[in-house]
Amino acid sequence: MQSVVQAFNDNWDVVASAPYAVLVLALVIAVTMWTFVSFLKAHEISTLETRLKLRDDEIAELKRTKHEAGASVSARTEDAQQARRRAIVNDGRRLMAAFNSQTLHKFLIEYLATKEEWHAIRPHLDPEVLQNLENGRLLVLTSGTEKDGKIHALLRDFDRLEREWGLI
Repeated sequence: MQSVVQAFNDNWDVVASAPYAVLVLALVIAVTMWTFVSFLKAHEISTLETRLKLRDDEIAELKRTKHEAGASVSARTEDAQQARRRAIVNDGRRLMAAFNSQTLHKFLIEYLATKEEWHAIRPHLDPEVLQNLENGRLLVLTSGTEKDGKIHALLRDFDRLEREWGLI
């Protein structure tokens, strides 16, 4: 900046004798610089927009891939969950059949408490039926014994689970 001021001081006689020529020269230089800088910035903006478009395409492709993979994983997860639920209900039915054929255990809950399968299905049972079974207050009128009535109540609850879980 100092050299520009010094140049004006040294050449003031020329500037004072032709002020319009100096203004036109300054205006031509300013317009030329503005055009050059505008061209460079326009090119830079164009490059950035191109890069942004490529990124958008990459993101869209990744989202599509993720969605397809997610749908596949969710379908596999749902199938696995249904298989796990079916196994839980089948294990419960096998427990009932095993207890019904056994005569060593007098109380159903004592028998079930020793079985791992019972602990898997117990959280899914109707709390009211479960409470009545565990407190011994379940009265079910069937053609068989009280033991058969408790098994009947549990089998009905297994049926309810199968309907709720969409297994049948």
